[in-house]
Amino acid sequence: MTTSETTQLQEQKIRLGSRSLAELSATRRIDTRGLVCPYPAFETAKGVSDASYEDVIEIITDDRYVALNSLPTVLKLREFDYVVIESGKEENFILKAKRKTP
Repeated sequence: MTTSETTQLQEQKIRLGSRSLAELSATRRIDTRGLVCPYPAFETAKGVSDASYEDVIEIITDDRYVALNSLPTVLKLREFDYVVIESGKEENFILKAKRKTP
């Protein structure tokens, strides 16, 4: 794992009250395991399109590139805060995302 990837995988302390985004329970789940690029990005864009400011969305992928590049790009463009977590189970990655408050 490169230094850049390690940095991206470290939990970002996005504070929402007294808890970090990684600690919040998901209100929605998008499972993109088994999909190849660009389909995880399409499914994520579709899944977050009507998210409210209260929703915490959990996105699961089994593709490192998608977890560290494609999905963060989709989330940034749609103004979401997010954190990437390496789950350790079968090389899965979990992204937790929440729409930025205005």
